Amino acid sequence: MIKRVFVEKKNGYNVSEIKMLSDINNVLGLKNVSDVKIFIRYDVEGASDEVMAKAHGIIFSENPVDDIYDNEMPLLDGYKTLVVEYLPGQYDQRADSCMQCIQLLTLGNRPLVKCATVYAIKGASDDDFLAIK
Repeated sequence: MIKRVFVEKKNGYNVSEIKMLSDINNVLGLKNVSDVKIFIRYDVEGASDEVMAKAHGIIFSENPVDDIYDNEMPLLDGYKTLVVEYLPGQYDQRADSCMQCIQLLTLGNRPLVKCATVYAIKGASDDDFLAIK
């Protein structure tokens, strides 16, 4: 069974979100965009619930600076989402590191992990969203 985890930086540590919003507003000139949220999505196959619970604050996130969500992202009204992930066969360093760390944590078999970055953008019209893509 595949288990899904979403990780987002807490306010004050979300430098990438602030930078991306600034780039959208200043470089692309899209002043209607009012907020950007960035989530890292982990899809893990071959790990038990106990292993996933242990890995939450050790592998997937840093407790002081990250918020972590199981199975679903928080409800985001007014946001449009864009998901970016590696194509099959492309090397994903984040996924590979995660698989290795879970294997070290369990001293067992290496689970299969796939990662993606989810961008949630608030205030973008359809044309604005195409420009951002």
